[in-house]
Amino acid sequence: MALRLALPLLAAAALSTVGCYTTWDIAPRNVGSLHVDQESGDKVIIANNGDFVVVDRNTELVFRSSAPRASMLDVKFESVGVVGGPAEPRKEWWLGGVLRGDGRGIRVDMNQVTSLAAKRYSPGKTTALVVGAVAAACVVAGVAGGIIASQISN
Repeated sequence: MALRLALPLLAAAALSTVGCYTTWDIAPRNVGSLHVDQESGDKVIIANNGDFVVVDRNTELVFRSSAPRASMLDVKFESVGVVGGPAEPRKEWWLGGVLRGDGRGIRVDMNQVTSLAAKRYSPGKTTALVVGAVAAACVVAGVAGGIIASQISN
């Protein structure tokens, strides 16, 4: 009986440290689509698949660059904005903002960015993963318990 309770509890404890994320690919040129949604007041950006992605303090932005010194940057912003664009005569095109956590300002030269992704924690996907794993652990514990019980009775 203790084994039947211990396995699901162990699986739930292990999976509680796991999290699932939703990830969107965003073409660097779409940084210019960053705007405030009139209905929600959220800052949003258009992903490659056409989704409107909320860019707030819980959104991780992952920049990949052609610059050899900083090939990848993974950050969350308290506030974010765009200066310039790819068609600017002086080629000024920055995504800038205040970093979440330490309050430092940062500017990313979008002329150097080769790809961009947005990631957000997904509680629904995480819950489904944990429930599925706990259910599987219960099935395994039940089958194992049945096999052990049949071996004992024989």
